[in-house]
Amino acid sequence: MAAKYLNEKQVAEITGLSVKTLQRWRLFGEGPEWKKFGTAVRYPADALETWIESAPRGGCLQIRFDQNK
Repeated sequence: MAAKYLNEKQVAEITGLSVKTLQRWRLFGEGPEWKKFGTAVRYPADALETWIESAPRGGCLQIRFDQNK
């Protein structure tokens, strides 16, 4: 089965990030895995899902909550 690839706009919509943020992250080697096909940047859907699942949850609210225990 062929891998499914998403473009920047699709990834931005899924993650709630801006396209500019995704572009900046690529420049600095951060963010989800991506591939380049000619001039087209594409994100493997399965790698994006893995990246989303590995993202920290809760942020500072979780830290504050844990400190009150």
